[in-house]
Parts: sequence; structure tokens; C-alpha cells
Amino acid sequence: MKSRSLQLAVIACALLAGGCASIEKTKPRISCAAAQCDAKVTVSDSGGRCEPDYINPIDLRTGGGGPKMIKWTLDTPGYEFSREPFKFAILFETDPLDQFQDASVSKDGRTLTIRFNANPRKADEPQSFKYAITVRKTDERKTFCKTLDPWLLN
Repeated sequence: MKSRSLQLAVIACALLAGGCASIEKTKPRISCAAAQCDAKVTVSDSGGRCEPDYINPIDLRTGGGGPKMIKWTLDTPGYEFSREPFKFAILFETDPLDQFQDASVSKDGRTLTIRFNANPRKADEPQSFKYAITVRKTDERKTFCKTLDPWLLN
């Protein structure tokens, strides 16, 4: 197995292993009342090991229906969202109805956006989507940080 394929398999297995965890209902949620939802991403670095900080769940159920643009902005200097195909900035554990599309990272690597299209057939059924955020340092080594696995709610 090629190293890139192996890395993707490891990421997928890690995501599936955590898929049964429940979302803490006491955590505040980011409201997505407009056509664009905004979330800030900060990164902590301890002893040379970096990790994105907790991101509150983004609640896509708030506001009107229709497509929404979700935008994450890195608020910590010295980091960028990964653009590497083998470890892209965002990875969804499951998206059986292809509701997430057109993921992109800005040229400076500080902004990640993705379009969400609500499925009207599933509007009365709450859904949770687990996803992984990947950032890396902007130094010459481009070291990847630990992957963060937050939630989107629909």
C-alpha cells in the first residue's frame, strides 16, 4: 500500500473509531442563522506539538433553509489549513447524501470554506456530521498538527 493510501486509511479508521461518541449537549453551539456560518479556529502549541483548540458544534438547523456556506478562519499566526490531497484541511466521516461540496482553502491558507446543501427529505430528522480539521505550521518544515474532530449539526 502506498504511503498516501496508508495515511488516508489511518485517518479514516481513526474517524470511524470515534464515530460513536455523543455530542455534549452542554457545549455552546455556533448559530448558523445566515447564509454563511463563521467559526474561528485557534491553535495551541506545547513543547513543539500543535493542536487546534476545541471548536463548538456548528448548528446548521438555525436560520432559514437552503444552502449555507461554512467558513473557518485561523486566528493563530504561524498556521495554515492543509491543502495536501493526502491530508486535506477537512474530511467528513460520512456524507451519504453529498450535502457538503466545494471545499476550498484560501491562497494564504487562513480560511477554509465548504458549501452545505440541506436535504429537504431529511429536514425533520436531526443529523450530526463528524468532521476532521487539519492544520499545519507555516515554517519551512510544514509540520502537521494533531487533527481535531468537531461536529456539525443539522
